[in-house]
Amino acid sequence: MRLALARSPENERVIELITTIIRANPEARRLWHIPDSQVSAAIPKRSMNLPHHKGITPIEIVAFDVLAPPHGRMAILVPSPSHPSSAATA
Repeated sequence: MRLALARSPENERVIELITTIIRANPEARRLWHIPDSQVSAAIPKRSMNLPHHKGITPIEIVAFDVLAPPHGRMAILVPSPSHPSSAATA
């Protein structure tokens, strides 16, 4: 979110998205107010509220660099196999 805002500080859609996320998520709000906060790639397991898994679901984050655009990064959120509903749909 910080990178998108730094690249396009006038982009109203980016500002709206950040505002929506910060209002809805206490953890995002806490991290946003820590100027040098970063997510560590060494901790790929987290939990998220995934719409098709009915509630908080353990996930793993698979992140990698992309060739274009420059400085691009892509992440895939994969429901953890240890979660009963994700094992049934995998």
